[in-house]
Amino acid sequence: MTYQTHVAGGLAAGAGLLLYTHLPGSAVLPVLAIAGVASLLPDVDHRGSQLNHTPVVGLGGKIVSAVVAHRSVTHSLLAIAALVLGLMTFHVHSIYVWAAGAGMLSHLVLDSLNPQGVPWIWPIKVKFKIPLVTTGHFAEKLIVMPACYIVAGFSMARYFKIL
Repeated sequence: MTYQTHVAGGLAAGAGLLLYTHLPGSAVLPVLAIAGVASLLPDVDHRGSQLNHTPVVGLGGKIVSAVVAHRSVTHSLLAIAALVLGLMTFHVHSIYVWAAGAGMLSHLVLDSLNPQGVPWIWPIKVKFKIPLVTTGHFAEKLIVMPACYIVAGFSMARYFKIL
């Protein structure tokens, strides 16, 4: 999936988290932002990743992409667990830890729709996939990305009791 679709998936995951945790309105923007950014984290293993072109991640992402194969450890439950445990070590508020985990999980779910699949249980190299959508093709742009935004919008409308 493209980074735009991953951000949409992260926003949907963050909005769903808000809806089901009944957090105060002050948590909306941070949760959505964290989930959206975290949805891009698995692709630090790819030189062309959006995060690898930012000043914050830049050099670290370039090192990761030089050492780790694309769609390997960073696309696994182990990577999500490492992120969550790392954030907990720094005493990050639990809702933000959940938002980061949800955003990263959304990336794995979306990439599982791609023919390349995802090694959810890395280091076991079996890739799980439901090969429905090729990265950048019309199904991603016209179905998957809009569906993510619809889920995010619906969840936010429910959160704010508009629906």
